[in-house]
Amino acid sequence: MLFEKKMIMRMLRKIEWIKAYDSDIHILLMKIDKNPDEVSQKLRGAGLDIRDCADIKGLDRSFFRIAIMKHEHNLKLISTLNSL
Repeated sequence: MLFEKKMIMRMLRKIEWIKAYDSDIHILLMKIDKNPDEVSQKLRGAGLDIRDCADIKGLDRSFFRIAIMKHEHNLKLISTLNSL
């Protein structure tokens, strides 16, 4: 799990419209500079579940949380985000 977390953080930080925040757990927070509806729709269309943080005090719909998953799902997430 630690390897996957480091890998996904490294890859997320290469996407210029995403700011990824590291954490001590398997959930990562990211802030996007794109339309949240477009990002959600694209990821859900790829079969990936992503949740915005609008229900968390101090955050809004431009913040998303993702769980570290199996390697192939993490790669699919990064690939889908890169296609936006």
